[in-house]
Amino acid sequence: ISIGAILLAVPATDSTCGASIWFVNLGYTLELVPLILKVAAINKLMVAAKKMKRVVVQRKSLFYGVAGVCLFAIIFLALWTGFDRPRKNPSYDLTDSITENGETIVTVTYFCTSKHDVWHYIGVGWNFLLLVCATVMAFQM
Repeated sequence: ISIGAILLAVPATDSTCGASIWFVNLGYTLELVPLILKVAAINKLMVAAKKMKRVVVQRKSLFYGVAGVCLFAIIFLALWTGFDRPRKNPSYDLTDSITENGETIVTVTYFCTSKHDVWHYIGVGWNFLLLVCATVMAFQM
């Protein structure tokens, strides 16, 4: 996530636009999914302990869960990159400043965007879902 944040802060290029979506979205996934699965396993143990039952949590199931969710995120990011890669786009702003020759100054700001905003909405929705799940799990403890 930190690398993605740095890439979003530097001046936009086509490379940083593509890399930032990968680092931010995959970073959130790699950060929160193991946490969610661990807390879910602990909750499962606590519920079983209240019923005086024995539960075995296998590491393989936790690893496979993390790998499966990360694979889902990687497929989404690959589709986004393949079909509608974010690119550097200019935004022109007309200022009130005038040069000595009487010309109006226009500032150019570059930002990252895809042709279709649905990709960004899905990415933000995915990160929001992970944060909500992690918050719910934290308050269940």
